[in-house]
Amino acid sequence: FMALADTLLPGSSPGLIGFPARSLRNQGVYDTCFGCAIAACLEARSLSVPRLSEAFLVFHSAQGTQVTRGLEATEAQYALNSYGICRRDLYDHDIINGKPAPGNAPSISALNDALKRRPRRDLSSDLHQFRRLNDLYRARLWQTQIRTQLPVLVRIWQNPGYLRMQNWQQVNGKAIWQDRSSSGASHVVVVLGFDLEAEHFIVQDSQGSSFGNGGQWYLPFRQADSNAVLDAFEIGVPISKLI
Repeated sequence: FMALADTLLPGSSPGLIGFPARSLRNQGVYDTCFGCAIAACLEARSLSVPRLSEAFLVFHSAQGTQVTRGLEATEAQYALNSYGICRRDLYDHDIINGKPAPGNAPSISALNDALKRRPRRDLSSDLHQFRRLNDLYRARLWQTQIRTQLPVLVRIWQNPGYLRMQNWQQVNGKAIWQDRSSSGASHVVVVLGFDLEAEHFIVQDSQGSSFGNGGQWYLPFRQADSNAVLDAFEIGVPISKLI
């Protein structure tokens, strides 16, 4: 496994296990976290995976209209299972600086490229489709998922403790989410790794570099089993199809 870059998170220990952090996203005021998280989750699987287009998923969920709410888990699953996700260079739309949702439809090249990344079952492997993980002993299960080369997509509540990590400065040390309350709006992030010594997961967000420690933050193992976490998912696409 490739270790996460220590420079992104202060206080990281040598016992860090996980995936390389790839493209940092900033969803801005638009509720496109599911698209950003899915793209980040798939990109992390290998440095050979190209940057993927979160806008591709936003288009198929919003059909060119304004994004007024986030995707439900079932909608995100349907969009990815049905259309897949294409390379960013084939559907290069900046959600932040452009419209709330892309108005132009993807090209035939983008649609064909995306189809190969649908999370269908591969008979030559044990990878599953885009599926919800068991809620029992989440911390242990997430560690197993990462050890078997699958990042974990996690839905959380943006409670007061989460919101305090906005504009967090490196001088403040570790950005640790410890609020266990189930309040606020829901949000989707990606667990890219874990630190056994510190008993923390490493999370990549889509709130830009000013959030947490350069766009990432720590989620304590004990927090994973709290009511602050809604649920978690795996996306089982063979790396050969992602590249």
